[in-house]
Amino acid sequence: HLTSSVGYRVDPGTGLGGVIFKTGEPMIIENYQEWDKKLVLSAFEQIYSVVGIPLVSGSRIEGVIGLSHHEPDQTIDPEIIAILEEFAAIAQIAIDNAKLFEKQKKEFERRITLEQERKEMEAKLYQSQRMESIGTLAGGIAHDFNNILSSIMGFTQIAMGETDADSRLAEDLTEIYNASLRARDLTRQILTFARQTDEEVNPLRLSL
Repeated sequence: HLTSSVGYRVDPGTGLGGVIFKTGEPMIIENYQEWDKKLVLSAFEQIYSVVGIPLVSGSRIEGVIGLSHHEPDQTIDPEIIAILEEFAAIAQIAIDNAKLFEKQKKEFERRITLEQERKEMEAKLYQSQRMESIGTLAGGIAHDFNNILSSIMGFTQIAMGETDADSRLAEDLTEIYNASLRARDLTRQILTFARQTDEEVNPLRLSL
């Protein structure tokens, strides 16, 4: 019959549980219906003699264990308090163990999270170092290739100047030179990637 009262909020000092939460002391009430601090709920209309024991964890009251009679002529034997206190002690151990388990669970989850973050940082660092190594290698190759291209372009221009402009050879040399220009642009892109900076071209005024 207490199902309808599940979730009901009890303020400190109100009802058996509220008074025990406030005082921290066990209580026996001979007639709950005549008690001035009773809870006015249909679920408690049949409660008469009642006893309550606080559940303490550390210095904090976590709950109340109660036992009651539903017959007006029945009373609670004071010795029952000793039995309930023993039961409360066992319950308190269970509460403390549950808290410890929850604390250990949170610490375990925290360590798992930290370990995952560490692995992610290591992976990012490895990727960064790998990209830096690739950039250094690419930069070195591109630099050497650029030197080769400079020789090809230079000698091609010399050959073009010594060749009849209308000849088939001049057309071939022009194709070689244009391909060298495209290769030079590609080399510049590789060098820019290797430096991880954007190449900027700015106009320069030459004063004679």
